[in-house]
Amino acid sequence: MTQIGEPLRPILGVGWTLNLEMFFYALFTVSLLFSRRSGTVLLVSFLVLLVVAGGLMRSLDDTSDPLTVATFLTNPILLLFAAGVVLGTAIDLSERWAFPVPFGAAFSIGLTAGAIAVFVAWVDEAPWPFGWQIVFWALCVAIVFLALVAEEYRSWPIAVVERLGDASYSIYLFHFLVIAAVGRVWLTASDRMAEWPFIAVAFVAASVAGLLIHLWVERPLLLTLRHVRPALSRMLAPQSPG
Repeated sequence: MTQIGEPLRPILGVGWTLNLEMFFYALFTVSLLFSRRSGTVLLVSFLVLLVVAGGLMRSLDDTSDPLTVATFLTNPILLLFAAGVVLGTAIDLSERWAFPVPFGAAFSIGLTAGAIAVFVAWVDEAPWPFGWQIVFWALCVAIVFLALVAEEYRSWPIAVVERLGDASYSIYLFHFLVIAAVGRVWLTASDRMAEWPFIAVAFVAASVAGLLIHLWVERPLLLTLRHVRPALSRMLAPQSPG
């Protein structure tokens, strides 16, 4: 159990993002009580207000682990959930307005390079200036938007990226364990851990491991559950008399 004054950390390292995700789902559920337009406005506004309130408790530049539930649930990263809601609304409008983006894949690659450059430039800075965080997040949101509205484009690099996207949740859940394992093997084989070679090897290993877990574990489980749900529905459905 976390003691008062100690950083809030879940047992699973990446669990803090899952906690924020569940918090967002709870807020999203409440928004369903309203009309779609009103619920969307209220949800986005409330998320922004939470971040503003958090800025009154600690600097928005402060990316250290939160010490209280209040500072945790007002993390500026909530703005990404707000951006996701706005993005989903924009996608609906883009379909109505027939708004395909030519060369979307090329633009996405360029924006990805820009996002990586911003991250590398500030990754060792503590704290990471909030303005640059916004720039980085904006680039990420723009990449997702382009990926959704761009004209269809087929090539093997795009297919590889799509498969990695399908496996993103498995990669997310297991990447830390894979990176730790790669680090142990690396230090066993060498007493020096060169930063960039290790990052490259760990990145590939985590991506491949996540893809294999997706193909061999996640997908079979999802397919099984899709068959189980209709069966359960039939079992639980009230039987008609006679």
